[in-house]
Amino acid sequence: MKNLIAFSLAECGAMGWPNEVVFVFHENDTIRFLYTSVEDSLTDYVPWLDKLRSGFRSATGMSERWNHVYLGMGNHLFLINNVYDLLKERFEGKEPPEIFHLWHDELCNVLGNHAISDEFSVFSCRPEKARNMSFFEIMHYVRKQNMCTEPGCTTCGCLPFRRFISTVGYDAMKEKIAAVTLTEIEEEDPELWYEPMRLIVYFFSDIGRMDCPLVRSYGELKDECLAAMERRRIENLQKQEEIHLAAVARKEEKRRAHEKRSQEARDRYYKEKAFTD
Repeated sequence: MKNLIAFSLAECGAMGWPNEVVFVFHENDTIRFLYTSVEDSLTDYVPWLDKLRSGFRSATGMSERWNHVYLGMGNHLFLINNVYDLLKERFEGKEPPEIFHLWHDELCNVLGNHAISDEFSVFSCRPEKARNMSFFEIMHYVRKQNMCTEPGCTTCGCLPFRRFISTVGYDAMKEKIAAVTLTEIEEEDPELWYEPMRLIVYFFSDIGRMDCPLVRSYGELKDECLAAMERRRIENLQKQEEIHLAAVARKEEKRRAHEKRSQEARDRYYKEKAFTD
């Protein structure tokens, strides 16, 4: 694509932001970073990307106009030749993890004094994009990303969600919650936002004392939502029990079949032995 000068690619198990792709465009006096992911139509930006094969510290299938720099832990950087020539001396002698942390700044430095803009596609998993979202857009995004919002979770501690909300910030979250209208609340399923709201109120206790439609609705729905969540918990336990019993039954069936085959084999053996004797 025109004006594309670099992009980074994170493999599915990479450290940092797995599956993330960051495109860098040099447009007039601006360096634009577009944050997206492998779910996007990447060949619209880089036509040869579907031929790219990345492996440990290497990549093949690139256009001759591009160079590869390994960033460590499953992360890769691709630079157009003239930009690579500007940066290669700055990268010399540095380990991949060091380059991982400094390539953004070094790229901006070698290109000179430019304005820098960040843009987040609908596929981006970066929490920074939430600063421009409304409260319910954040809730839908949290559900799409399968972030755990179960209070008291002993598996992940809701860490991805907590980091996400921390990035949005206390003041911004207060503004988003205060801006929610009663009409918006009525249009959304309470199960979409009740559990996340519990965590937000836990993190930012002052928000729970705000006088606004969302906080009032949160208080009114508490008993109803807790009952619904308890029903879901019981249903999940019942499903797990059914799965467990089915697995036990399959195991017992296999054991009986094996025992039957073993007995048949023993019977044949003794029958043949008696015949030969």
